[in-house]
Amino acid sequence: MELLAPAGNFEKLQIVIKYGANAVYLSGTEFSLRSGSDNFNLVQLEQAALYCQERGVKLYLTLNAFPLAKDLVALPKFLTYLAKLPINAVICADLAIIELVKEYSSFDIHVSTQASLLNWQQALVYKEIGAKRLILARETSLLDASLIRQKADIEVELFCHGAMCSALSGHCVLSNYQNGRDSNRGGCIQNCRHKYKIIDQENEEQSFYLGSKDLNAIDLLPKFIESNIDSIKIEGRMKSPLYAAVVIKAYRTRLDELINKGDQDNNDLEVNGLHKLNHRGYTTGFLTNQADLTSMSQGTNQTRNLYAGVILGEDEQTNEILFLVANKIIINDRLEFIIPSAKNKILRLEKIISLENKSMTKVNSGRIIKIPHFTGASANTLAMIISPQADSDKINAALNCNTSSDINKSTSPL
Repeated sequence: MELLAPAGNFEKLQIVIKYGANAVYLSGTEFSLRSGSDNFNLVQLEQAALYCQERGVKLYLTLNAFPLAKDLVALPKFLTYLAKLPINAVICADLAIIELVKEYSSFDIHVSTQASLLNWQQALVYKEIGAKRLILARETSLLDASLIRQKADIEVELFCHGAMCSALSGHCVLSNYQNGRDSNRGGCIQNCRHKYKIIDQENEEQSFYLGSKDLNAIDLLPKFIESNIDSIKIEGRMKSPLYAAVVIKAYRTRLDELINKGDQDNNDLEVNGLHKLNHRGYTTGFLTNQADLTSMSQGTNQTRNLYAGVILGEDEQTNEILFLVANKIIINDRLEFIIPSAKNKILRLEKIISLENKSMTKVNSGRIIKIPHFTGASANTLAMIISPQADSDKINAALNCNTSSDINKSTSPL
């Protein structure tokens, strides 16, 4: 089963591949529904395609906006350029875009979830016009997805994690009305996730009335496998690098356990990392049952587990780790390092050293510091600052396995 990850920019592309994605999806600067992410210009698209090709990772480009006639004028030229790149497929929702892709390239066509694919009869229509894969509507159950896979005999892809729209397959115009931005042409500002007031003559209440909880289907992965789903998709091109690392590692870990029939410990640090991220509460959406009021969000779970930063490399003279700080760090903060293909490491920062070899008690974002080496450290490994609200038993257990003496003994290169 393919693990498909979002890449909002080149940094996130590198991160999701490092943490175990088989494939990535990303956007150019046009024709996408995520104009708010950094996205990739033409030069960056070529770099990204070659980077993925060299690592055996598939790359899918999103062309899933719903264009006006004037928007389509530039698409043939864009497709002619893209046709020279090692891109594995394009993701489309609009029929005009699909026809232009067929005319100006030989890319495989993946039909976007925006096409609201809910039944196998509809799937056969898209197969007839040349689709290689169907990204099923968010409202599709695993049972229906399995039926579509069987009846239409075509690859199917389902979202398994991330933010959910409160509109049919994302077809929403709240941003159009409230902000003058076209939700279906890349301008959505997620109005459904804002806090609103309801006011009548006697009362005033304020809450998150429109937003869904976030999708989390990690415990349903056995059913995804049983349903012959070809690809599971993570939402989040606009999410943080920490989100990318934690979520991809959690799903990679669980998939590998299922494939290898090994231990399936639902309490391990990797999978519980999903609960350490800020989220709106979790739901399985429509995958097993119809969504209802219990699927609606009551706001963001502010875990305060901040993105700490990333390992850049090592100081060859002192064998200390060079660490780029993303959010303010204070002496004795506990950092959880997201280690690819191994257990995470939780370390207490008993000392912080500047590049000038001066001891520090705190350091702000953007600075490079030195921290003690530890087993498993490697360049581009991310870390989070653990909130005092986190599970103290798990943290203390991990700390007992990663003491300062163990850190200082390690001399493995980055």
